[in-house]
Amino acid sequence: MNRECKKPPRQLECDLRDICRRNPQGPYATQIDRQCTLLLCARQLFEKGVRGKLAVNLNDTDIRVLVTDWHEQEITAATIRNRLSYLRWLARKIGKPQLIAQSNRAYGAERDGSDRK
Repeated sequence: MNRECKKPPRQLECDLRDICRRNPQGPYATQIDRQCTLLLCARQLFEKGVRGKLAVNLNDTDIRVLVTDWHEQEITAATIRNRLSYLRWLARKIGKPQLIAQSNRAYGAERDGSDRK
């Protein structure tokens, strides 16, 4: 573990960075995008008051907080689907594949054609 990751409040960011480095799957651009998106999620959780949490301790409530925040920010359904796919990847890596519902509909991010141009 890196020395910079010893600070408890940002432990989630450090865990996510380590998980991404240990699991370099897919094209390099995808790896970078996945890591950046997961770190964004960690920062958003930190802003919502989640402190000192490890990646393996993420739960459904944390995911709901993120999705609610994204809807409040009026993030497009396509972007939410992409973020959920990275969170599903993370859930598999931490041994909690059931953490994120397989259907985007459960999070209000179903594909309806309105997000296409």
